[in-house]
Amino acid sequence: MGGKVAAPATRWRVFPENKEVSGRLAEAIGVSPLIGQLLLNRGLKSLAEAKRYMGVGGASSLHSSVPGEGGFPTEWVRDVAALFAHHLQKGSRVLLIGDYDVDGMTSSTIALGVLKEIGLKVKSYIPHRFDDGYGVNMGVMGEAVRSGYGLVITLDCGISNVAEIAYLKTHSPETDVIIMDHHRVPNPAPAANVIINPQLLDARDPLHLLCTAGIVFLLLKQVCELAFPGVDVMRFVDVAALGTVADIVPLKDANRDIVREGLVALAQSPHAGLRALLSECNLGGRELTSEDIGFGIGPRLNAAGRLTHAKMGVDLLTEPDWNKAVHLAKRLNNLNQDRRQLGEFSLLEVEQQLSIQPELLAVPILVMSHTQWHAGVIGITAAQLVRRYERPVVLVAVDDGVGRGSARSVPGVDIYSILKTVSHHMESFGGHHQAAGFKILPENIPAFEAELRAKADVSITDEDLQLYVDVDGALSPDQMSVQTAESLQVLAPFGHQNTAPVFYSDQLIPIDSKLVGDGKHLKVRFQDRDSNKTVDAIGFGLADKLSTLYKERVEILFHLEVNEWNGMVKPQLKLVDVR
Repeated sequence: MGGKVAAPATRWRVFPENKEVSGRLAEAIGVSPLIGQLLLNRGLKSLAEAKRYMGVGGASSLHSSVPGEGGFPTEWVRDVAALFAHHLQKGSRVLLIGDYDVDGMTSSTIALGVLKEIGLKVKSYIPHRFDDGYGVNMGVMGEAVRSGYGLVITLDCGISNVAEIAYLKTHSPETDVIIMDHHRVPNPAPAANVIINPQLLDARDPLHLLCTAGIVFLLLKQVCELAFPGVDVMRFVDVAALGTVADIVPLKDANRDIVREGLVALAQSPHAGLRALLSECNLGGRELTSEDIGFGIGPRLNAAGRLTHAKMGVDLLTEPDWNKAVHLAKRLNNLNQDRRQLGEFSLLEVEQQLSIQPELLAVPILVMSHTQWHAGVIGITAAQLVRRYERPVVLVAVDDGVGRGSARSVPGVDIYSILKTVSHHMESFGGHHQAAGFKILPENIPAFEAELRAKADVSITDEDLQLYVDVDGALSPDQMSVQTAESLQVLAPFGHQNTAPVFYSDQLIPIDSKLVGDGKHLKVRFQDRDSNKTVDAIGFGLADKLSTLYKERVEILFHLEVNEWNGMVKPQLKLVDVR
């Protein structure tokens, strides 16, 4: 299968229109037929599902403690409440072990705040990305034994640490362990006292897709309602929303409930650290969206774990003093700028190498290594390259006698499974369908790269690399209005697996187009073929589509938005694709 030079062009898949069903659904919940069709497109098959999605009636995960309707199983809640009460009475010390990403930081923040208010003596530990590695390690287990912690709680990690938990239980049998994690549960599972993991729930349960910030938030809310009624867990809903969006879990069911309510709370956050970070991102004083988290707040917190230590993120989120919070927020902002520069350097190095060795793109996977890349940013660079070259990307940063690899993939390729076939070259390895990480000795990299390319060339097909854009349907120029754009907000918050509606049009003529933003973005003014009506459009990262707009007839995919500028409110098209 050698000789591949590019992935197939992105295909447009249009949802089938069903006017009868969408009309009945729209009438039943009091929305327009357009919204009714969009609800059908999102897989909502019943009136009850549509009402729950819209937040109209029905159970909400934030306000229900009923198992299967927003609540965790009763035995989980009782077991955790009993352990808290037991160690509160004993005066035990409690150790929280969190991950070094935003989900781990926010989980730790919520647990710290709630457990301290309950009265427990709590300490937070976040591993160093490079010195300690991911999650629970033997070093922190040894410290737990030596320091005599009565209760250890793992957050966004621990479910795969069978050996480490066994070590703790062997050397300190009186220490209790609670695992709160959303990653796949192994068989056998660790010997913890309680495992709180939504993977153990039915796939139809509203809590099944939670990340750990959502797990901690909702579980502790139920625990406090049962045993510690004076504790207000809802004040952490903005922190839970931050972790949920940043961890890129599907914005469905409980996740959507958390983010919908959390975004409202975030604008007036009770947490000084979050307010300071919003100010540093120039996001203060306005209505917030999930994009503000995904592209503003999240990357700044992640920069700490990537370049220094994720503890800085927890310190910010738990800091009550405004002046100290501002100082920490500025440090995180500076780190994020450094992270961007390091990322731009690695991206430039990749492009330069590809100009010298274009044959690296002749196979359906891009594999490269370098001694001057920063291991903390190559995952982001790999994700950018996946979008650019539409194939899986594996990058290895070599430093201080060890290579650290990050892999990212397209939806049709299970990068974990492919890497597992060559894991005998690695020192350690882990991941999932779309992303993976590993350590490798520098001397093993050439053989690793060669074998991985060979495996990928045999196992990855053109169809695997095929990318699709799901299109909600055609939108006429008359519908491209501020009123229509505002009506779409009933479907928000938007995010992973609940994207903003994508519309199609072939009725617009480009009458003015140019490149903006250092030549990276596209700005266009369109005119309706049948009238003088015009509408502006912006295409981020679509500079390569400029020549397409010179054609006699164009087809576009777009999101419909509201653009406010100098007191003017107008509709705007956010371009997704042009052909």
